[in-house]
Amino acid sequence: MTKGNGLTWSELEKELQRLEARLPEAINRKNVSDISKTALKAYLIHASLLYRYYDLAKNSKSLSKEGAIIPAIILARAAFETAALLYYTYTKIDAALKAEGMGEIDDILMKIMLGEKRQPITEEVNISAVNILTVIDSLNKEMEKLGVPDVRALYDDLSEFAHPNFSGALGAYATSDKPFHCAFGVKPEHMDIDMPLPFLHTSLLILEKYDEDLIEILPKFTKFLESIKPQSDEDK
Repeated sequence: MTKGNGLTWSELEKELQRLEARLPEAINRKNVSDISKTALKAYLIHASLLYRYYDLAKNSKSLSKEGAIIPAIILARAAFETAALLYYTYTKIDAALKAEGMGEIDDILMKIMLGEKRQPITEEVNISAVNILTVIDSLNKEMEKLGVPDVRALYDDLSEFAHPNFSGALGAYATSDKPFHCAFGVKPEHMDIDMPLPFLHTSLLILEKYDEDLIEILPKFTKFLESIKPQSDEDK
């Protein structure tokens, strides 16, 4: 887990390079499990969330350096949500292991992996997405225990800029130095190019913490699933 009160852009770049170096090139049954499809789903989710986070954070950094602050913050918010979903994945797998039973873990992994908000194409394909706000509220409590407070407040701040509210529209693209006159620009000088950095730093703390936890727990999860060999697992 990254230490310190914050990261510089150069330090963030180094962290992202380390993340890139451990991104898996492929996930398949041969290198996970020939027995459990549920285990394979967990590994696929882990890999896809790492790739998504890396892509979003890297491009958020690039846009910040170019002065495109609102697009950079929007990507930082998406990266934040991705890290939160990695946390959610870990907690559900950990709970299944502690309960020593399948429970609803396969259905939960299906929601994380294939869930969508839009209307299903057919009644047979109807997997609802996980509610990210519920996840972030849960994450907020856990991160407070680790000494990282106000995760939900930080996410709400991101959302103000990501939505076309005052902060994300008029407040971002206009300045006024006299009554009834606004000067506009897509890269206004009044916005700090470092604004996305604390958001990315916090999301990286979250990602690294639960990435480490998942790396440790996934082999145990696979071994457990193989030991019980549930019929329901083979049918999905």
